[in-house]
Amino acid sequence: MRRAVQPTTARQAALAEVFYTPVEVAALLRRSTKSFYRLLDADASFPRVKLPGGGLLIPRAGLERWLADHQEGMRSPVRLAAITQTSAAPTAHNGAGALNGATQ
Repeated sequence: MRRAVQPTTARQAALAEVFYTPVEVAALLRRSTKSFYRLLDADASFPRVKLPGGGLLIPRAGLERWLADHQEGMRSPVRLAAITQTSAAPTAHNGAGALNGATQ
């Protein structure tokens, strides 16, 4: 019977708890591993740690931050600044794509 390898120091134990493997993240996101790797290829902002031997780890804190930044319909401070209305009254537009208050 094989025993699971246990971290030898508190620091190693802490590091083991804050990183996920790609397979674990794919399961958390309810996607296939292949789909998760496509996401990694498509989004350079996705947090990852490339190991010298070719391995890949995903930091838990980075994953949580990335998920929070990519939630649709959520009003984060950045999104609030981008969608805040300057007045409650609708503005009139003169023609398609006309700027507010633009004169011709």
